[in-house]
Amino acid sequence: MVRPAKTSIQLTAETQRLLEVISDSKLTRKEFAERIGITVDGLNKIFSRGSSISAVLAKAVQLEFGINQSWLIEGEGPKSVELWKKELPELLLRLTPNFDAKLM
Repeated sequence: MVRPAKTSIQLTAETQRLLEVISDSKLTRKEFAERIGITVDGLNKIFSRGSSISAVLAKAVQLEFGINQSWLIEGEGPKSVELWKKELPELLLRLTPNFDAKLM
């Protein structure tokens, strides 16, 4: 019996933007997934199912790669956000009593 051909999945606009971010990062999907804290299978399912991107995933991409989560999800605003790189260590110092700045 012949297996039917797979129909191509139409990616959502935000999933296409995520694919662009992965390509720009010059990382493999596995490396990219590890950096944002998900499995490569989880990342691949987003593309194979044509799923939308969750706010949590978008925030993880923003924190790890400086990509604006609003741009990623909605296509609005600048693509990159540099502000977090300066504010995160300062925020950690204020919120964590025993935080060692040398770890950054």
